[in-house]
Amino acid sequence: MTAAVSDISRIDVTHVLVDTCLFLEHQPLHQLSWGGGSDRHCLLRVPMVVVRELNDLKDHPKSERKRERSRAALRLLKGLQPNEPSRLKEALWLLLEFHEALPSTFVEHGLNPTVNDDHIVARAVELAGQLQIPANQIVIASDDAPLLIKAKGHGLLAMDMSEIGPLRPEATEAERALRRAEARLKEIEERSPQLAVRFESGFEEMALRDEAWTQDTNLERALRQE
Repeated sequence: MTAAVSDISRIDVTHVLVDTCLFLEHQPLHQLSWGGGSDRHCLLRVPMVVVRELNDLKDHPKSERKRERSRAALRLLKGLQPNEPSRLKEALWLLLEFHEALPSTFVEHGLNPTVNDDHIVARAVELAGQLQIPANQIVIASDDAPLLIKAKGHGLLAMDMSEIGPLRPEATEAERALRRAEARLKEIEERSPQLAVRFESGFEEMALRDEAWTQDTNLERALRQE
C-alpha cells in the first residue's frame, strides 16, 4: 500500500535514515520498535549509498546470511516508486532516497565523499534544510558506533539499534561443518542394524552393530575429543 508524499506530509512524521546493517543483522524493519504511534508516524528513508552497499554484499563470498538478506532487501527496494512512501504497517512507512547529497554539502560540513557513512550524514543534514526543521529532528538509525557518533557531532539524533531486534550471530564455517557431521552420524546410527541377545535368565544385551556403525562411532569420538 502506498501514499503520495503530499498525503504523509500532512501527518506528524519522524524522519529516520536507516543504515545498511538494519537490513543485514536485524529483524525485518516492520518488526522493529521505532517509537511511533497513531499520532506520530515514522518515515524510514533509505539513502542510495545503502542500496550500493547491499548490491556489493549480494554476492558475499563467505556469509550466506549477508547474501540472502542483501538480495531480499534489494527486491524490496526495487519495488518502491520514486517519491512514494510504502506503508510497512500502521504508522510506519518506507521511502527510497533517490537524491544523493551534493558535493558542496560534504565540503561545508567537513565530510568525506569516499566514506559511506558520511553520505548518510550529508543526506540527513540536507534533508533538515529541505524540510525546514532542526537537524536534531532528523534521526539516523544504526548499530554502527562511528556513524552514530558522527551523527551526533553534526547535530542529528542518533538512534542506537544494537539492542533492538538483533539477529543471533551467524554460525562460523567450522560450526556448520560440525553440525553437518553430527547430523550425518545421527542418520547412520538410526539406519544401522541392531541385534539383541537374550539369555535364558531373561537378561537382554545389545550386540555390536555393523562395521560401518563401528567406524562412524570412532569418528564421533574423534570429533568430541577435538
